[in-house]
Amino acid sequence: MCTSSVMAQSGPNKADIYRLNQQDLLTITVYDNPDLTTNQRIDVQGRVQIPLLGRIEIAGMTVGEAEQKIEQLFKDERYLRNPQVTVAVDEYSKKEISIFGEVRSPGQIALPIESNRIPIVEALSRAGGFTGVASTGDVKITRTTEDGRQTTIRVDVEKFMKAREDVSNADGYFVYPGDIIVVPQRLF
Repeated sequence: MCTSSVMAQSGPNKADIYRLNQQDLLTITVYDNPDLTTNQRIDVQGRVQIPLLGRIEIAGMTVGEAEQKIEQLFKDERYLRNPQVTVAVDEYSKKEISIFGEVRSPGQIALPIESNRIPIVEALSRAGGFTGVASTGDVKITRTTEDGRQTTIRVDVEKFMKAREDVSNADGYFVYPGDIIVVPQRLF
């Protein structure tokens, strides 16, 4: 396990544009080609099965990027001259953050449907806030990186809140699906 005292820096450094995730249920429609329309979930490898094209990786893309990729593949394979592909998310995958320790309501926190991250302050607020014995200066976030390694990030939430920094631009203070937040008890 890797430990870092820097701000929570892992994860996407992009705006909150929804990116397709494993287990999202999609309807992929090719205009004027009903045989090519499909309704399916993105599998654990991040792929969907497209008639004629096979398995296509689209997890991590925006809806627009996925549409463009599929259209380009139809053109490249010379199946269609000018395909018009529509990707619609029928059901979003469940995305949660776990919060344990000195918060009023520990447990799972669901992210908003179309969000890929939330500020740590919002996550802690959804868990009812800190208890009276919380060590707010040593909050730990455990995150699994894309290569499967775990990293632990320490965040001084008390210092952050006192400084009244703008969380909308502070990527280091965001938490992502699968993160585990632990708020330890303060030593008296």
